[in-house]
Amino acid sequence: MFIFTILGMELFGYKARFNSQGQVDLENGDPINQNFDNFVWAFTTVFIVLTADSWSAVWFAHYRTVGSWSSTIFFYIVFYFGNRILLNLFLAILLENFDEDRIEQELKKEVEIMAVEDGFEDSAI
Repeated sequence: MFIFTILGMELFGYKARFNSQGQVDLENGDPINQNFDNFVWAFTTVFIVLTADSWSAVWFAHYRTVGSWSSTIFFYIVFYFGNRILLNLFLAILLENFDEDRIEQELKKEVEIMAVEDGFEDSAI
């Protein structure tokens, strides 16, 4: 996320500005909410793209101001690789939790088997 934030600031910083009629106006226009003007907004914008929360509107605003190839390539790479990494991270955490449950169940079975072999099970009954 940090690398995409810095790259986005370099490519799109202070370029997504529109006037009241919705036309591109880099000198007197107001910036859109999801911009790359400073680190905080850039990081927030990258997070919005990663979570797929209306990322196409952010892409289209930058598409209109910067151009087709640079904005399209940047946003699709952020979306694609970011979602792949987040999905793999989520799956790793989920699988780790399942693995912990399985190990815990195996340890309980081992303790029960050892107790039966040692004869502690009969004295408890």
